[in-house]
Amino acid sequence: MYTELINVALKQVPDMKQQILLMIINKNGLELKNIPVVEQTNKIIEAAVNQNGLALEHVPISMINEKVIEMAINQNISSFLYIPKEKKSEKIIKKCVERHPLFLEFVPEENITEEIIKSSILKYRGIAIKLLPEKKITKEILIFIAEANPLAIRYLPKKLITEEIIKLGIIKTPYLLKLIPEVNITDEIIQYTLKKNPKIIKYLPKNKVTKEIIETALHINPNVIKFIPKNLITNEIIKYALLKIPELILFIEDIIPENFLKDNIKFFLEKNPQMIEFIPKNLITKELIKFVVEKHPYSILLIQDEQLTEEIQQLSVEQTIKEYLKVNLSKEKAKEILESRKRRRLS
Repeated sequence: MYTELINVALKQVPDMKQQILLMIINKNGLELKNIPVVEQTNKIIEAAVNQNGLALEHVPISMINEKVIEMAINQNISSFLYIPKEKKSEKIIKKCVERHPLFLEFVPEENITEEIIKSSILKYRGIAIKLLPEKKITKEILIFIAEANPLAIRYLPKKLITEEIIKLGIIKTPYLLKLIPEVNITDEIIQYTLKKNPKIIKYLPKNKVTKEIIETALHINPNVIKFIPKNLITNEIIKYALLKIPELILFIEDIIPENFLKDNIKFFLEKNPQMIEFIPKNLITKELIKFVVEKHPYSILLIQDEQLTEEIQQLSVEQTIKEYLKVNLSKEKAKEILESRKRRRLS
């Protein structure tokens, strides 16, 4: 399209020639291939790669400098393919790999530095690992992968996926358990990572979730009951979790069997009176309130005002006095403390 116009331009005086060539190049940088090398000034070359980075293919090697390369890759990252091997500096390679890690495939092995590897691992889920020469994946790089982008472990050669790397990766990102071969998930790995992060139970293969694993996880963090397969949740597990964290009752309604709370309500209130705050109101009767206040007089502070009758208040006073008398506190002093507590509640 521009060939004839280029031929016309080449016959003009120098200033006019440069103006016409620049006008053509600003329209289509790839027309650089039709401009004789002797006419390719810095200004024309820069304009060409700025308009279309792939014009780098037609730039004489002697005219390719860092500025021209950066202009080209900024316009079109694929121009990386036309950078001469000797012109691929670490700075340029790093910039290209950061923008598109899969270009690591075209980087000469001797130019793949540790910094470039780390840059590639942090992008696109770390899939560029597949393009790395195995000898470049050092122990330090393996640890970096496990800590910075654990999901990338799945792209490592199988023989490099060690227990140490899996442990580090799972602690950081439990979902990794869904991506690595089950054969790599040993009992030792489960026990070690479970103690560091009990929420890994959510991603364990079902056949790996044993009674012992559940007990260990619950002991560390009862909240993990939300992640245990429903068919493995027993009444005892629910009791344990709720006694440790009463407010869990608000978040696991879907796994609590029908009538479970009703049948076990006295058990919960006797063991942990705080449960009265979270048990559904329709289950809290006058008899239950009396029961919990008799067992734990201080639980009166947790009872809703509309349920706090004079009878309940008096019961709390009587039970509290009994508790104080057990520690040799005078009846008068006990009443004084109770009055003070009552004033604080009212205020």
